[in-house]
Amino acid sequence: MNLYDFQKTLLQDARNELRTSKSVLVVLATGAGKSIITSEMIRGAVSKGKTAYFCVHRKDLVTQMSSTFKAFGIPFGYIAAGRIYNPMMPVQICSVQTLKNRLGKILPPDILIIDEAQFSCSSSYSEIIRSFKARGSYVIGKTATPWRMSGEGLGKHFESMVVGPTVRELMDQGFLSKYRIYAPSAPVLSGIGVRGGDYIESQLLEVVDKPSITGDAVNHYIKHAKGMRSVAFCISISHSEHVASAFRSAGINAVHVDYKTKPELRMQYFNDFADGKIKILTSVNIFSEGLDLAALVGREVCIESAILLRPTKSLTMYLQQVGRALRRKDYHAVILDHAGNCREHGLPDDDREWTLSDRKKSPKKSDNDEKEERVKICGECYMVHEPAPICPACGHVYPVVNRQPEEIEGELEEIDIEAQRKLKKKEQGGANSLTALIALGVSRGYKNPKSWATHVYNSRVAKRMSERYG
Repeated sequence: MNLYDFQKTLLQDARNELRTSKSVLVVLATGAGKSIITSEMIRGAVSKGKTAYFCVHRKDLVTQMSSTFKAFGIPFGYIAAGRIYNPMMPVQICSVQTLKNRLGKILPPDILIIDEAQFSCSSSYSEIIRSFKARGSYVIGKTATPWRMSGEGLGKHFESMVVGPTVRELMDQGFLSKYRIYAPSAPVLSGIGVRGGDYIESQLLEVVDKPSITGDAVNHYIKHAKGMRSVAFCISISHSEHVASAFRSAGINAVHVDYKTKPELRMQYFNDFADGKIKILTSVNIFSEGLDLAALVGREVCIESAILLRPTKSLTMYLQQVGRALRRKDYHAVILDHAGNCREHGLPDDDREWTLSDRKKSPKKSDNDEKEERVKICGECYMVHEPAPICPACGHVYPVVNRQPEEIEGELEEIDIEAQRKLKKKEQGGANSLTALIALGVSRGYKNPKSWATHVYNSRVAKRMSERYG
């Protein structure tokens, strides 16, 4: 299997880091081939007589990775419940709980790879990582989102981090699909409590487990994504079943999938989805992290649309969900954000600064405090764009007052992605010095405006030098 140039570069960057550190985190956007990169790394290690454990947090991912390793010709065994353990195999696909329970009974690998490493700070993963590090193993984590709701940094386990191209760069180069996003004009989450950093599910259900959050999910699918193979992200099993039933009542073939769905029935659903016989898969969390349908069914599967019906405060969950629809294709994905998550977290291809350090907790705001705007909806033309004093579409000037956005029940408005990009590009182009770029980063609310500005400024200098001297 051939790697793209950006995958080769990221792989080499990771190898370089491992020359001077015992643990490295590999960050690459959803759909850009993290499993392919780590599989190539494992194949190279095996060719040199090394051993590797690949650790996942869900049993369906054990099956998925076995398909990927077979495609790469990697010999492997299992350390997972219900699977036969063959200690002679150089590579083991491990479920986190089984591996934790057998720590004192097995030899440490040369390389431990943590899938979906944003979970690596959990107690089970932490015990595994500490144990194998103490016994000499190198540790590699892979994730699209090195971010935890608690604010705890992944530097707890990883000494260094290598980061691949951004979502925007991958889109521009054709490795991820561009998208159109439709979002409600106002969230309807007032009064919903928060526990453990995210909305309380039982309270969310009272609002969301109805025909729609704002607008009818079925009607908006028909309006904006008719015929597209779509995944709907729901709050609970009952909610997911209700959503699937609503689509079927409208004549659209939809099925609900959860962890209790029999494996053979699940595979039938996935194959029917790949063939286009099933248009909508509804679920709870099963598609949020790590699931690669193509690897499971052994052929290309295109998720063309994502239907967000679960409001979340988790940036990771949001990006993982929208990322399901952004895998490479020659046309725009459609994201139907009935949950209003883009208001909380911004657009899928916004610039984001990742770090291994802990995040500083923001001071709690009272209900009377104005919530930080991530996107803005024009009251004149209904275009959704990044916060700016003037609407980039119609030129409407927003009054400088604090007020709640007007609620327009039942309507989803398309976010004008190109207009937003043009506005950002124009702003950035007008910042002609490092100081001006830092000020722009501050105004945009970047977590590390100085780092972002330095990167942009250095890129400009390198480009000018290249143009001047070839």
